[in-house]
Amino acid sequence: MLLLPWAKGLRATLTGKIVLNACNPYPPDPAPLIREVESEGVALVSTRLLSGVRLVRAFSAVDATAIEASAAGRGQRLAVPIASDDQEALQVAEQLVRDAGCDPVAVDGFTAARRFQRGGAGFRAHLGEAELRRALELH
Repeated sequence: MLLLPWAKGLRATLTGKIVLNACNPYPPDPAPLIREVESEGVALVSTRLLSGVRLVRAFSAVDATAIEASAAGRGQRLAVPIASDDQEALQVAEQLVRDAGCDPVAVDGFTAARRFQRGGAGFRAHLGEAELRRALELH
């Protein structure tokens, strides 16, 4: 497992705290990190890098301009896919998504978060809630 120097320092600072992960690794990030992300998914790799953190994958699949438009009432209300294995942290993220003027769509844990990472059906889909649920095969 790759352990980036910054992750070790962050882990100590963030242990026990709810953290929203909106990152999408891609080149020129270190090649071993890219391989792990492609093999296992961003969420699962992040949980290892930041063990002890109450992690939520959120705001990683939508553009800031789409969030801004949704909050301003321009067009349909944006659905934002989120995932966590920590239910309390997930509820906090759901409220933050609502506060941003969007609708949260939770997938079933970090394994399913691959559906909205780069290359997944929900990545930058910018859909309403019903359409995003269909794209992510949620019922």
